[in-house]
Amino acid sequence: MPPSFLVWLDVWGTSGGRKAPVDRQAWRAKAVRGGSRALVPTVWQPTRMRLGVAVRAVWVSGGSMQPTLRDGDACLVLWGVAPRAGDVVVARLPGRGLGVKRAAFVEPDGSWWLRSDNVMLGTDSAAFGSVPAGDVLGRVVARYWPRPCWLRRDA
Repeated sequence: MPPSFLVWLDVWGTSGGRKAPVDRQAWRAKAVRGGSRALVPTVWQPTRMRLGVAVRAVWVSGGSMQPTLRDGDACLVLWGVAPRAGDVVVARLPGRGLGVKRAAFVEPDGSWWLRSDNVMLGTDSAAFGSVPAGDVLGRVVARYWPRPCWLRRDA
């Protein structure tokens, strides 16, 4: 089972001013070259945030969401959170399994029209139709690997 969240610790063993159990001598020898600092990913297992929203990790496969997300990116998803137009979401795509797409708009019957950011490489609702609201599983809020950043809503 993949980790549900990832916390970054620097090689000197601090995270937010708190001491962390890191062998400093070993990390200095392995991870620091020429005085630069390296970030070391450490798995943190809790799957719930304070508000009771499940946080899950997903990995992007394919180029349909470029330039926002690329093949191999790891993202954090707020599972069970209702999307808004412009959000990047994880959804069950008809006949395709799970996919990461952008929620374009909601139709009058409550289903979502999903689109790819890169229409030349991906398939979207133009190919498979709108997706029922129950099949939109969560909202992608951040990419944590390899270039950490918060994802913004596309206007």
